[in-house]
Parts: sequence; structure tokens; C-alpha cells
Amino acid sequence: MKDGSGIEILFNEGVYKGSFLNGLRHEKGIYADLSQNVYNGNWKLGIMHGKGLLQTETSTYLGQFINWLKHG
Repeated sequence: MKDGSGIEILFNEGVYKGSFLNGLRHEKGIYADLSQNVYNGNWKLGIMHGKGLLQTETSTYLGQFINWLKHG
């Protein structure tokens, strides 16, 4: 089980670099999927939660996330 900082490579999904708690993405981290969508921000027990920047091919959002969803 991962705790602290590290890198997680997910076959056919993407790459996460950042903090872990009990094996889950937690606190600050960056995730990039194979479609080159990138989330750079806060995580809470494996879920995008808190302040973050989400960049996709068609849009950019900087703001709050609650349980994966844009908020605000």
C-alpha cells in the first residue's frame, strides 16, 4: 500500500504523480490520461476534490471540485 509521494502508471489509462494515503491519491497530484486530459490539483482519498486545474482538448477549468464534479 502506497503512502507518501510516488508515481502510478495505469496501463491503457494514464499516469498519476503525487501524494498517496492508504494506496489512494490524496492531497496534491497531477493525473494525465491517454487522451492528454490533465488534472493538476487536490485529491481526497482517490477522488478529485478541492482546488484544481482541468485541461482537456476543448476546455480549461480552474476552480473547485467536489467528488469528481466541477463546483462553482
